Amino acid sequence: MGTSSFSVEVCEALINSGLNVLAVCTKPDSKIGRGMESMPHPLKKFALTRGMVALTPTDLHLDKVARDFKKLKPDLIVLVGYGILVPAQILNLPRYGCLNIHPSLLPKYRGPSPVSSAIINGDCFTGVSVMLMDEGMDTGPVLAQKEVSINSKETTLELTDKLFRIGTDLLIDLIPSLVNQSITPAKQDELQASYSSKILKQDGRIKWNQDAEQILRQVRAFTPWPGTFSIWRGKNFKLLSVNVIETTILPKPYGQISGSVSEGLYVSTGKGGLEIERLQIEGKRSVSAKEFMVGYPDFVKDVLI
Repeated sequence: MGTSSFSVEVCEALINSGLNVLAVCTKPDSKIGRGMESMPHPLKKFALTRGMVALTPTDLHLDKVARDFKKLKPDLIVLVGYGILVPAQILNLPRYGCLNIHPSLLPKYRGPSPVSSAIINGDCFTGVSVMLMDEGMDTGPVLAQKEVSINSKETTLELTDKLFRIGTDLLIDLIPSLVNQSITPAKQDELQASYSSKILKQDGRIKWNQDAEQILRQVRAFTPWPGTFSIWRGKNFKLLSVNVIETTILPKPYGQISGSVSEGLYVSTGKGGLEIERLQIEGKRSVSAKEFMVGYPDFVKDVLI
């Protein structure tokens, strides 16, 4: 069960390990474009290329959905980034339960955005957990965990990919122990629990009175969604790649742009400065800082808001 490309990678790994994957379950097709064209999620696309059953329920609580799952007679259900709480009528079906790969060291960062939260909070490490699901939000007992260090330049996309690859290996290794009942689930410590929140588009808006390190973490945490942006001449100014520079001599106010083609493109912040390496203006393609400065030579003293 899942929606993203990460669920595809896990599904393929399970198949390659020799397990019999009966079906996949993902969200209904998205409607995109002016013509509202139907677009299947990655996991459904993958299943169709393999000739597998692909369930796309609108509501997991419907009796018909439970019947569809029951017909498959699953021994085990694996969930990867599905984004919806699974009801008891499905959780109780498989003989060995429902497993979830969650990209954090549970009970820390339960919820929808554990990787972004770890990055934006400046954590030096995070991890991945394989848990036995219950009806709560990431509250089930843990079967396996592995701690992973966070590279200072990693984005949410890069770190999530790494965590799910590690989590997939953990999952495949523990399934035999789960089947022969030689693994003991560990109850989560509720006193240590914390929750991540759903990320909204406006969360990507930069506040330039913050220090440069925090803004850098914001750029990394919100790649790919929702991106990190400011407003320049009435248009979204999206930061794609940035670096922190230690300086106190950049001009004020916060958000003021300075620099040159030969020196680089800089922005004043609450503490230190930010060097922009790559950016994208609304309605335009992404460009290097040098391309931007050549195309807009009058940018100096403009302020990002």
